[in-house]
Amino acid sequence: MSTAFNFDRLHATRLVEARQALLREILPAYVQEHGLRTALDAGCGVGYFSAFLRDMGFEVSAFDARLQNVEEARRHPRITFSIANMEDQCVGFCSGMAALSTSSNFPVIEVVLDIE
Repeated sequence: MSTAFNFDRLHATRLVEARQALLREILPAYVQEHGLRTALDAGCGVGYFSAFLRDMGFEVSAFDARLQNVEEARRHPRITFSIANMEDQCVGFCSGMAALSTSSNFPVIEVVLDIE
Protein backbone atom coordinates (compact mmCIF):
# COMPACT_ATOMS: atom_id res chain seq x y z
CA MET A 1 0.00 0.00 0.00
CA SER A 2 1.37 3.40 -0.84
CA THR A 3 2.39 5.88 1.84
CA ALA A 4 -0.55 8.13 0.94
CA PHE A 5 -2.93 5.52 2.31
CA ASN A 6 -0.86 5.00 5.48
CA PHE A 7 -0.72 8.58 6.71
CA ASP A 8 -2.03 7.57 10.14
CA ARG A 9 -0.12 4.30 10.63
CA LEU A 10 1.90 5.67 13.56
CA HIS A 11 -1.26 6.92 15.29
CA ALA A 12 -3.12 3.68 14.60
CA THR A 13 -0.22 1.67 16.02
CA ARG A 14 -0.18 3.81 19.15
CA LEU A 15 -3.96 3.38 19.55
CA VAL A 16 -3.68 -0.42 19.28
CA GLU A 17 -0.85 -0.45 21.82
CA ALA A 18 -2.88 1.70 24.23
CA ARG A 19 -5.94 -0.54 23.83
CA GLN A 20 -3.89 -3.64 24.50
CA ALA A 21 -2.28 -2.08 27.58
CA LEU A 22 -5.72 -1.19 28.94
CA LEU A 23 -7.05 -4.69 28.30
CA ARG A 24 -4.00 -6.29 29.93
CA GLU A 25 -4.88 -4.22 32.98
CA ILE A 26 -8.66 -4.79 33.16
CA LEU A 27 -9.27 -8.24 31.66
CA PRO A 28 -7.67 -10.28 34.46
CA ALA A 29 -10.32 -8.94 36.88
CA TYR A 30 -13.11 -9.99 34.47
CA VAL A 31 -11.51 -13.39 34.08
CA GLN A 32 -11.24 -13.89 37.82
CA GLU A 33 -14.68 -12.52 38.69
CA HIS A 34 -16.60 -14.41 36.00
CA GLY A 35 -14.38 -17.41 35.38
CA LEU A 36 -13.95 -16.54 31.72
CA ARG A 37 -11.99 -18.89 29.52
CA THR A 38 -13.37 -18.13 26.07
CA ALA A 39 -13.61 -15.00 23.96
CA LEU A 40 -15.49 -14.09 20.80
CA ASP A 41 -13.98 -11.48 18.49
CA ALA A 42 -16.91 -10.14 16.46
CA GLY A 43 -15.75 -8.42 13.29
CA CYS A 44 -12.24 -9.85 13.67
CA GLY A 45 -10.75 -8.45 10.48
CA VAL A 46 -7.46 -10.23 9.82
CA GLY A 47 -7.21 -11.56 13.36
CA TYR A 48 -4.71 -9.32 15.15
CA PHE A 49 -7.01 -8.76 18.14
CA SER A 50 -7.97 -12.44 18.16
CA ALA A 51 -4.29 -13.35 18.45
CA PHE A 52 -3.87 -10.85 21.28
CA LEU A 53 -6.75 -12.51 23.17
CA ARG A 54 -5.28 -15.96 22.52
CA ASP A 55 -1.95 -14.77 23.86
CA MET A 56 -3.75 -13.58 27.01
CA GLY A 57 -4.88 -17.16 27.56
CA PHE A 58 -8.37 -17.16 26.07
CA GLU A 59 -9.77 -19.88 23.86
CA VAL A 60 -10.82 -17.65 20.95
CA SER A 61 -13.53 -17.94 18.33
CA ALA A 62 -13.72 -15.12 15.81
CA PHE A 63 -15.75 -14.13 12.80
CA ASP A 64 -15.85 -11.54 10.07
CA ALA A 65 -18.26 -11.01 7.18
CA ARG A 66 -15.46 -10.64 4.63
CA LEU A 67 -14.04 -13.90 3.22
CA GLN A 68 -10.65 -12.34 2.43
CA ASN A 69 -10.25 -11.18 6.05
CA VAL A 70 -11.03 -14.63 7.42
CA GLU A 71 -8.65 -16.30 4.96
CA GLU A 72 -5.86 -13.97 6.12
CA ALA A 73 -6.82 -14.38 9.78
CA ARG A 74 -6.52 -18.15 9.61
CA ARG A 75 -2.73 -17.79 9.63
CA HIS A 76 -3.06 -17.30 13.40
CA PRO A 77 -2.89 -20.77 15.00
CA ARG A 78 -5.18 -22.08 17.76
CA ILE A 79 -8.07 -19.73 16.89
CA THR A 80 -11.35 -20.73 15.26
CA PHE A 81 -12.25 -18.28 12.48
CA SER A 82 -15.60 -18.24 10.69
CA ILE A 83 -17.30 -16.18 8.02
CA ALA A 84 -20.43 -14.56 9.43
CA ASN A 85 -22.16 -11.21 9.61
CA MET A 86 -22.82 -9.92 13.12
CA GLU A 87 -26.28 -8.83 11.97
CA ASP A 88 -27.27 -12.43 11.16
CA GLN A 89 -29.49 -14.14 13.70
CA CYS A 90 -27.42 -17.32 13.50
CA VAL A 91 -24.50 -15.68 15.29
CA GLY A 92 -24.88 -16.50 18.99
CA PHE A 93 -22.97 -16.40 22.23
CA CYS A 94 -22.19 -19.09 24.77
CA SER A 95 -22.70 -18.88 28.51
CA GLY A 96 -19.56 -17.61 30.20
CA MET A 97 -18.04 -16.14 27.04
CA ALA A 98 -16.48 -12.71 26.88
CA ALA A 99 -17.63 -11.11 23.63
CA LEU A 100 -15.08 -8.60 22.41
CA SER A 101 -15.27 -6.55 19.28
CA THR A 102 -12.91 -4.08 17.68
CA SER A 103 -15.41 -2.99 15.05
CA SER A 104 -16.05 0.33 16.77
CA ASN A 105 -12.30 1.11 16.92
CA PHE A 106 -12.33 0.43 20.65
CA PRO A 107 -12.98 -2.93 22.24
CA VAL A 108 -16.51 -3.53 23.42
CA ILE A 109 -16.58 -6.01 26.26
CA GLU A 110 -19.76 -7.84 27.11
CA VAL A 111 -19.73 -10.64 29.61
CA VAL A 112 -22.50 -13.08 28.78
CA LEU A 113 -23.10 -15.18 31.87
CA ASP A 114 -26.37 -16.93 31.13
CA ILE A 115 -28.64 -16.69 28.10
CA GLU A 116 -30.99 -19.60 28.73
